Amino acid sequence: MCYIKLYDSSLWATPQATPQATPQATPQATPQAEQILTFCMTARTRNEIAEYFGVKDPKFFAKKHIKPLIESGALRMTMPNKPTSPAQRYVTVKKNKM
Repeated sequence: MCYIKLYDSSLWATPQATPQATPQATPQATPQAEQILTFCMTARTRNEIAEYFGVKDPKFFAKKHIKPLIESGALRMTMPNKPTSPAQRYVTVKKNKM
């Protein structure tokens, strides 16, 4: 029997043209993130935070600014088991200095 190679599998995977960009700075590094953390020393709703910064769309503001702060551990939800509750509030996580 004779087998013929119909295609070269190495042609299917193309190398990445350029390396990926360096990771973004941590959310705490931005001036607005610092202002959010300062404002949220007292628990605040998404609407209160957006209104304080003059933003008209609290949902977008939360996705763009609040969510990354929560994921980084700098901000926490007061009701983590109910993330979409209208009564949800966000508060800055106090870091212990050693």
